[in-house]
Amino acid sequence: MDSKDKENLEAMRTLDFDDLIILHLLGKGDLTVTAIAKSMSLSQPSISQRLRKISKAFSAASLIERAGRGIALSPYGQEISKRASAAIKALQGL
Repeated sequence: MDSKDKENLEAMRTLDFDDLIILHLLGKGDLTVTAIAKSMSLSQPSISQRLRKISKAFSAASLIERAGRGIALSPYGQEISKRASAAIKALQGL
């Protein structure tokens, strides 16, 4: 395991299940922060706050990029989203 993988693992450990779901939903690519908030029965400011927390956890690289009036995952963010999706699937299998 290289140092980047170790950093990612440490960052993933700081996330809760809702954070993983947010990353998973962002990875689908066509949902806005507002749509994610609605689907999770949370407020838009709550999702934005969680996104800041997630971004700070992965401080080595930017996860999120501005896309017009919305946001999109960076290539690094897409990689992390795939890992979040895999973690969700693993937890669902328990």
